[in-house]
This record gives sequence, C-alpha cells and structure tokens, in this order.
Amino acid sequence: MKQLFPGGVYQQVPNGVYPPHSKPVWAPLLNGGIWDGTDWDSCQVAPFDMSISNLKVEASEFMGPSRTNEMRIIVCPPGDKEFYDSGFNATLDGMVSKRAESVGRLTIPKYSMFALESFPIGGVSVAEYWWSCLTEPVAQPNLAFLPASIYLSELPGVYYASVSDGSNWIQKTESEGLSIMPCGFTILGAVIRSTLPPNTPPNTTAYIAVYPRINYEDYSIGLALTDSNSHAGVFDLNIHVNAGDIFTTKLILSKPDGGSLPCMGGGISYIIEPDVPGEFPILGGNYETPLQGISYHFPTRARHYADWENTFTKRRCGAQSGYTIEQIYGAVQVPTGIYGGRELNLLLNEVPSGLETTITDQVAIGSKDVLLNDWDRLTVMHEPIGTPVDSSLFWGLKVKENNGGTNMETTTITMDADKNITAVMEEDLPVSFILATSIIGQGTIDPAPGLHAYPEGQVVTVTATPAPGWHFKEWLIA
Repeated sequence: MKQLFPGGVYQQVPNGVYPPHSKPVWAPLLNGGIWDGTDWDSCQVAPFDMSISNLKVEASEFMGPSRTNEMRIIVCPPGDKEFYDSGFNATLDGMVSKRAESVGRLTIPKYSMFALESFPIGGVSVAEYWWSCLTEPVAQPNLAFLPASIYLSELPGVYYASVSDGSNWIQKTESEGLSIMPCGFTILGAVIRSTLPPNTPPNTTAYIAVYPRINYEDYSIGLALTDSNSHAGVFDLNIHVNAGDIFTTKLILSKPDGGSLPCMGGGISYIIEPDVPGEFPILGGNYETPLQGISYHFPTRARHYADWENTFTKRRCGAQSGYTIEQIYGAVQVPTGIYGGRELNLLLNEVPSGLETTITDQVAIGSKDVLLNDWDRLTVMHEPIGTPVDSSLFWGLKVKENNGGTNMETTTITMDADKNITAVMEEDLPVSFILATSIIGQGTIDPAPGLHAYPEGQVVTVTATPAPGWHFKEWLIA
C-alpha cells in the first residue's frame, strides 16, 4: 500500500527576527515538524524495508529569488550512529520556482533512522516549507505503519506520547499523549531504535519498555533496549484497533542503579494491517487548545507546549493526487467545568472543504469525500463554541488510496460563459488473444486443432505427440 504522509514546517522566529539559517536543519519526514537543527529527536525508524517516492516540497513567499535549498533525506543504517546523505532530494531554486519534487525512489533498509534535511546552498534560506511523500513496503503490500514519537530524555520514569505526531517523549501525562483512530486496523508489531551519545561511559545500560495503550488498557509487549544501538521487533501482537478508539504509547525509562540516564534518542514504529485495503489514518496529536479564538493545526509534530497557531499560513502541509480524505474524527479530554464544545474543519487551500465536525460530546465524526490533488494545502481549523473550558483536543483523518491516482483525470475550465462538461467513462474490457492450433502430418496437438482465446499475459503450454511411424520435426510459429 502506498501511504500519503503530509508534512509541513514553520521556522520559528525568536523575538520576531529571522535567524540566518546557514547550517542544515532537520525535521521528521513523515510527521511534519518544526525545523530544530537537532538529529535523533527529528527522525523516524523504518519498521520494514520500505521505499519513499514523490517527495514534493513547496516554499512560502519568504524564500527570495536568490535563495536555493536542497531538501534531502538522510539515513542512519542499523548498527550505525552516523547519518548519511541518501542522494534522494528535491532542490528548491528561488530563481525558477518555489516548488520542487524528487525523481525516482529511495529504498530504506529495515530499522534505519531517517529524516528530512533542509540544506541551504550558496547562502541562507529562511522560509516556511510544506511537503508530502509516498511510502510503500518493499514486500507485503497489504501492510502500513504508524511512525510514533521520538524521545529525548535523561530522566527515568513513565512517559506517554501519541503516535504519528512526532511528539517528544518529554510529554509526561497520559492525557497529553492521546490519539484517536479514524479507521480500524490490526497492530502486528512494533520496532524500537535507540542510541546513546558517543561520550556515554562504557557498559552503560538503560532499559526502555513500550506498552501500547488502547482505551486505557495496557498491552504489554515489553520491548527492551539495553545498549547504544540496539533495536527490537515483535510481529505477532495481533492487537485490533477500532475506529474511534483512543490510543497512546506508554514508555518506561529506567536504569539498574536507579540513576540518571544519558541523553537518549530514538524512535518507535507500529506495523499495522488496515481492515480495509488502501485505507490508513493520518493522526493529529493532543494539544492544549486556546480558550477563545480560531486556531489552526496540521503539521503533526508537537512539542511540550501548545502547538496551535492563530494563522493558517503557519500550519499548512502538502498533499498529492490519488487520495481521498473520507472522515475527520475529533475528541477532547475535559478535566472539569462546563464543556462548551469544539468545531473542527478541514481547510483545502485555505478554503473550508466541507469536512467538519462539532464536538459536543467526547468524540465526534464528520464525513465527506475530499479529493486531493498535487500541491493541495491542508489545514485543520479549530474554534471553541459555547462556554469554552481548558481542554486537550486531538483528531484524526481517514484516508483512502484511489488506486495510486492512476484512474483520475483532471482538467481546468475558464468560466467566461455558460458551459456544460461531461466526463465520459469507458468500460475496461479484458484483453484476450487467439491461439490457432493445427497439425501437419500424423499425430495430435494439445490444445486440439482450432481457435482458443486466452487473456493477455497468460503462458500457454502446447504439446505435440507424433503418431506411430512419425517423429516431431519443428514448431512453426507466426
């Protein structure tokens, strides 16, 4: 299955002044994110051999005509601590266009860490970027995956983080780590990748255990990492998740002596099999929502602070053709007080798409097919209604693959008069070919002499048996 992963970043501006970003900065490729210039807390782990294609990147108007940025994927193979340029990139040239896309595809080995690097060429480049890419398993095309959070911590203890939002494990409360599932699937396994910094004292051992929690019930898979570059995979969990289920990841960090851990980094991915082939979730994290006023969110990279903005230009992410968003799920975690409700709307190119929901209870669902095209920009808009209270809001989108976009056609019409347009569909009839068989001399042939129809591509075995006193000489094929 080809999954669509939309992402977007907003380069933060300390004190209202753009910094001269003259060095590479990183962001999670599959989750969106804020460029932060660090490494392990901006990466994902590949749970199986996978390919990445159709990397599309768009820059905001802040990218001047003299600026060039190379967006490239960097990879850290299993057993290694260094990241390498994969050579798979999309280069934004401000003199030509603020859009760029990759050529070909990149194969990433199982258990590799990878990220998207923004590399300025010939000077600084300050802009907002949004992107998208497609991923696909090298084998087992019915599988998909959820890239979960990246952790970076020195304190032993219990942490919670939501899947598919790139949140740091620095979130400590369960309510801050919740996600809502917009479609059903089975969790087949989980993969963890971890590292300790190069200056870690020899024989340092830390234990990391991960427990999926669904509707507040722990599923103890107990994946433990005990060295500086290990990974673990479990592929027989068979935990089923239904649409509307609440899901989080419980992480336990500890040391045998009870002391502080070195600053650790890494990630976890869940391997899933969707209930409906071609259907997969895009998940938002859990955020403390503003009490008043409209706010926006889409890049699903969260921090340990509220990650909603009051301008949608900072919360765009990219999309591609071949996919339809069918539902939006919204849920809230209300502590105390009178709950006034929330409204969620999916904006397509800054315009409401009609896919919306009003949350007046704990969970609400909105349904409407929203067909995506290349370079579409997605934003989720939030607005409190009634008497708002301080609460956490999280959301998810159900996405359906439309045969990879191979069966879609688009056109544009300039409306300068009344016009009619009709889409003409032609039935796909099976292609077949005729094989005529015959004999010269005495004997038999199988298939028997006559005309035989076979579908395109079928391999047909023809057998000739000579009669007594005769022998086979040759085949005549025309």
